[in-house]
Amino acid sequence: NISYTKHNFGLNECQVANIPNAAEDLELYNDLVISGTSDLRNLFFGEGSAAQRGGLIQFDPVRNIWSEIPIENFPQDLDFNPHGINLFHNQLYVINHAYKNHSEQVEVFVLSQADGAVKATYEKSIVIGEEFLGRLNDLAVVSDGEFYITEWTTASHLSYLTRVTQFLLGMFLKRTRLFYCKDLKGFAECQVVDRGHMMNGVITFEDQLFVADTLSMSVYSYTILEDKNLTNKQVVKLNHLVDNLSFYSPRKIYSAGVVKPLEAISGTSGVVTGAVSEIVKEGRTWKAKQILEEDLISMPSTAIRFGDSIVMSSPIDYKLVTCSPAPYNL
Repeated sequence: NISYTKHNFGLNECQVANIPNAAEDLELYNDLVISGTSDLRNLFFGEGSAAQRGGLIQFDPVRNIWSEIPIENFPQDLDFNPHGINLFHNQLYVINHAYKNHSEQVEVFVLSQADGAVKATYEKSIVIGEEFLGRLNDLAVVSDGEFYITEWTTASHLSYLTRVTQFLLGMFLKRTRLFYCKDLKGFAECQVVDRGHMMNGVITFEDQLFVADTLSMSVYSYTILEDKNLTNKQVVKLNHLVDNLSFYSPRKIYSAGVVKPLEAISGTSGVVTGAVSEIVKEGRTWKAKQILEEDLISMPSTAIRFGDSIVMSSPIDYKLVTCSPAPYNL
């Protein structure tokens, strides 16, 4: 258990699991939480190279125990730096910043589980292109080989000056894109379907698509048309920067992000206070309510509901934090 500071409200009890790399995105898989882990702190905010190879992990929030997921048949000469992930049936799609191979691509794994242990078998790679290296963030799969994917930055490396420039320009200009992509024999054919200030987390449910636009502190909801173009765009405003999104039910979504926009520029300098919001459908519209604020994990990117708890992860803080929000917040 961890002690509380003045920045933590809406929490009941919390516990921390230290992990070897950052777990930027999370997914529920049976009775576990799974993630792709990588040294994003050094890739994006450091020297542009990972100190160690990325991987996949499984996490049991009840016992606060994590373990590596063994990967079979993964190409040994392929760099692996996971970012956003999406579980589609038993396939795990993972955005891979393969810097050493000068390639931005999506890796697809088939998951299986026996006696509580998860195993991943490499199935295929879908190359997006070197020009997108480090720029893609999250994806939402609509069918095998078809997905929406977000571009969160227009730079492959984020020095302090670059972060400030990207942040300031993104406050006023819609410079990043949302793509619809289709796998054509290992290479993605993509088309732009929308633009935003900093397109980030993306999820889909039936014919609905939801995208977080970090710098506008908004979540966009769309209806997916048969040709995969989008219509009926609605905007849900939050009171903090918003990163990844996770479904709890067809009428409830969770999001995490940074409370103070200027802290996001600092990167790894000090603790970046985070928040979690619940986005609920009321009638035909979606409304957001912040349910907690915390500094137990710096710059939280994902909040996923697990039973009566919230599991949080970060692209720069090498830990997973599981908290029981105050009962009135859920």
